[in-house]
Amino acid sequence: MHTDASGYGFLLLFGYGLGAVVGAIALLGTLVARRWTLALAVLGVGMAGAAAYAALLLAVSLASRSEVLAPGVEKHLCEMDCHLAYMVVGVRTAPTLGSGDSAVRSRGAFWVVTVQARFDETTMGPRRPLDAPMYGGPRTVEVVDDRGRRYAPTNVARLALPDTGGACLAPAHPLLPGATCAATLVFDLPPDAAAPRLLLANADPIAAFIVGHEMSFWHRRSYFALNPQLLSAVRR
Repeated sequence: MHTDASGYGFLLLFGYGLGAVVGAIALLGTLVARRWTLALAVLGVGMAGAAAYAALLLAVSLASRSEVLAPGVEKHLCEMDCHLAYMVVGVRTAPTLGSGDSAVRSRGAFWVVTVQARFDETTMGPRRPLDAPMYGGPRTVEVVDDRGRRYAPTNVARLALPDTGGACLAPAHPLLPGATCAATLVFDLPPDAAAPRLLLANADPIAAFIVGHEMSFWHRRSYFALNPQLLSAVRR
């Protein structure tokens, strides 16, 4: 199990934001009162706080390491008071999808990836009702190859498949505690794309400023390995 360790980072950002608001009010008060020396002191403290936060964000990000999760390993993404766990449960490749007039041909190979989402009830807040659904936030979903090239899911190929449960990864999709759902994603990779890996992460813009969040500035990411043979071995 891999857990997104950004909960404390969010609290730190919240505390810094609250302090910034208090500092801005204090600065405005000193300016209105024409207390220029005090205003400069408040401004200096604010700038020092911003520099310290930026330095901490940079230090934690540069110390992070990229990780590729083995088949069968869940990745937990932190929500407000619980975690949503994701795991790759299926990978296959095909040169074409569909049949007849609806067939779609790949430029190299289609990678059909099935992802399972699970509301981990063991991470719920103690006051959260058991019948209260969780609506996950927006997600970044892309495949990265060994050359760093990025590929978004292709809807054209996905339409050639039966119902793929795409709503499972949508922010509006509800999940009750302990419940799971699955979505199938299709990526069209060129012939020279080697060692593809899947990035599934929070896409909230505020994540870029959270210390320790994998989507913060310069932080390394955690990926899912995409290997049909290894996944088949795990299933057996």
